[in-house]
Amino acid sequence: MSLLRDHLLLSVKGQRLDGKSGSIHTLALHENTVAASALSNELVSAEVCEALGLATEPRTVTPGRRPE
Repeated sequence: MSLLRDHLLLSVKGQRLDGKSGSIHTLALHENTVAASALSNELVSAEVCEALGLATEPRTVTPGRRPE
């Protein structure tokens, strides 16, 4: 099954409050990106299911592994 995806290229450099350049904390960025992606997937899935009269069901995921 094919999945719809969006892609984004983001620089991890930014300007600090003191005017100097520095790196963004990438772990926090990654954690927030994963959370935003999961929310987006949930919203799109709910909208598609509602439009087509379908339903979803929860999947059991092995701890430490992502669902395929």
